[in-house]
Amino acid sequence: ASSLSFVGKFEQALAELQKVLSVKPAHFHALAYSAVTYAEMGNKDKAREIGQKALEHAPGEEARERFQNFLNSLDRKQSATPAADSIAAASSLEGVPGEVVSLVKNNP
Repeated sequence: ASSLSFVGKFEQALAELQKVLSVKPAHFHALAYSAVTYAEMGNKDKAREIGQKALEHAPGEEARERFQNFLNSLDRKQSATPAADSIAAASSLEGVPGEVVSLVKNNP
């Protein structure tokens, strides 16, 4: 999903993430990537809404802090590099795409 989002295939990325969330609604990484994808699409309200859900299920304090920083960046009036903020948030999710892909493949 992160690869699809990176190349601008936001709807496809969200569809894959939704498959994961239909099986595991509290899946931090799928929620976080969904929030990042919505932010990249320019839908900051949806990004905040899903991002708050992601924070509730963060696997640890470091992930929670890094993702909170991403959400805070959405509130800045003029972020010089919104894509960089999204990439920074996603980088806190290292090692996740394989897990997300595995869930999607195993739960079509």
